[in-house]
Amino acid sequence: MPVQRSASPGNGLHGTTALHAVEDLPELPAVCYLTEVSHLSGGKAYCFGGGFYIDPIFPDYDVKAIVSDEPTVAASSLRSVEVPPPSAIDYYAMIDAGGPNALKPGDTAVFGFRGQAFVTRAYVVGVSGISKGMPKVESIENGFGETQSWPV
Repeated sequence: MPVQRSASPGNGLHGTTALHAVEDLPELPAVCYLTEVSHLSGGKAYCFGGGFYIDPIFPDYDVKAIVSDEPTVAASSLRSVEVPPPSAIDYYAMIDAGGPNALKPGDTAVFGFRGQAFVTRAYVVGVSGISKGMPKVESIENGFGETQSWPV
């Protein structure tokens, strides 16, 4: 069982406390924010938001996401993203759509920042087997931790 190092139990369990950013701790980051490109406008690809949370204890930095229409870890799929400030409603984030690979609606955007499910209307999905290339959905919950069925 991982050692709890945060007042936020979920962040301690999945290795995304603020302390994890500055110390080598036993818990490994084990969470991602998954969304998709909804539309293109003015040289930017807009991805659905809701629950984006860039911890204000860190100085401003270049937020990035892997954006692609297929699984990849290619550096060319890493894009800079403009996330609305915490005072704004975060319905969308804006992804830099420049570069050689054109982005399009439906492309997947994967972020690796600290998740905050309590500020989203999205589902929280527990997935096992990713490191083995055999992902399996283990649970689907709302932001209150209540079990949900996947919408049809």
